[in-house]
Amino acid sequence: MNRPPFEDLAATFLVEDGVAWSGERILRLSGRIIRAVSTESDPTAVIGVCSPSAAFVLAGVLAAWRLDRQPLLLDPTLRSEPASLLVRFPGLAIVTDAAGAMPGRRIIVAESDGAEDDRESNDPVEPSSPVWPEGEKIAVLFFTSGSTGEPKIVAKRADQLFLQMDAELSWLGVPEKLKVHCLAPPFHILGFVYGLFLPLLGRGTTAHAPRALPAQWIANINAGRPDLVVGVPFHFRTLAAHAKSALPPSCYFSSGAPLTPDIDTAFRSRTGQVITQGYGSTETGGIAKRTGFGAWRPFPKLEWRIAPDSGRLTVRSPWQENPAEWHVTDDVAAPEGDGFTILGRADSVIKIGGKRFSADEIVIAVQSIAGVGEAAAIVYERFGENAVALFVTRATGSTVTLVAGDLRDALAARLAPFKVPRRIGVLDEMPRLGNGKIDRQRLSALIPGLGAELEARS
Repeated sequence: MNRPPFEDLAATFLVEDGVAWSGERILRLSGRIIRAVSTESDPTAVIGVCSPSAAFVLAGVLAAWRLDRQPLLLDPTLRSEPASLLVRFPGLAIVTDAAGAMPGRRIIVAESDGAEDDRESNDPVEPSSPVWPEGEKIAVLFFTSGSTGEPKIVAKRADQLFLQMDAELSWLGVPEKLKVHCLAPPFHILGFVYGLFLPLLGRGTTAHAPRALPAQWIANINAGRPDLVVGVPFHFRTLAAHAKSALPPSCYFSSGAPLTPDIDTAFRSRTGQVITQGYGSTETGGIAKRTGFGAWRPFPKLEWRIAPDSGRLTVRSPWQENPAEWHVTDDVAAPEGDGFTILGRADSVIKIGGKRFSADEIVIAVQSIAGVGEAAAIVYERFGENAVALFVTRATGSTVTLVAGDLRDALAARLAPFKVPRRIGVLDEMPRLGNGKIDRQRLSALIPGLGAELEARS
């Protein structure tokens, strides 16, 4: 990139919880981070950036780029998971705007000396000079704790991000100098790519409100009339529940987790707008999109096929880590028209009574029952063999009372006997990780507390 990220340093780029951040103000904070990191006696190639603030995350990323270091974005709500980082990055320095339990050498950097900026403070800091990462340099690292398995780090190179962003604007149908309203946190790939990097690259503007209540989200969207509203399904469920009238036209983009039919229906009826669903992963970037629940439409310039042995969707695109290689996803798919449908996760295939099936079949079946919203199937051990526990929530706006025994009877009419879950829990809401995904470990911990009624009826 030959031009700096900010076209007009005095213009507002980011509004966060009602506070305006110009390019200059962000670069002054970046300058403070650079000065703090430069005092480190044992610098590493990676700088941890840990904050719920989009302004701080962006300033930290710009500081890392200026220092020719790699920014590692960290969820400040994580506790034990990041301990593994110290094995891979001994002496990791983490810049943050608040104290916390994150391991490593914490460098606390305040925005200023208590003023809106520090131009008139006793210890002024000059704005950092912004630069873009280039070519195959790593632009950003994401730490993904995931819902299962070990935490991992996913690197995104500069060329990968630029190539995907070049295709994003026309793919989503939004203008280059777009206005974004981002509900996803900035340390999550969805929040960073769409809520910070895309508007920065296109010289647009962005708004974040991590401390706001849902009513304020709606007020901000109505007032700002953004071109793109970004979130995970939980955000759109919440918007639908609190919307009192139609929302302004925009590309309402949901990704990061599967969107359920009840959220889609409630959002359409309450806001008058449709949700565009994005399918992909941190490793692959964007793969496909759709509205409604038909086939997924593959991303432009992306190739795809279905592995004949496993049925898994495999993809190849210019913006994945190894563009020449086929990436095998975790999902089983089937062709449909010019696109494909997702049948379920490959790791959801379990064996009960000598028969194999996907636990996702249970989720799909229960979501066809009136009044059911979200659902998650969890495998547990029962008398030394696999069994399935099912957790559900009530659909947004529904007045139906969900009863575990009734749900099991309804599923027994839809599924083979060995697929019917042994235990069913009805929750007010699903427990979630910081990235908005369902916390499956917390659901597993709830299984012993479920009643034995369903066991007795089986």
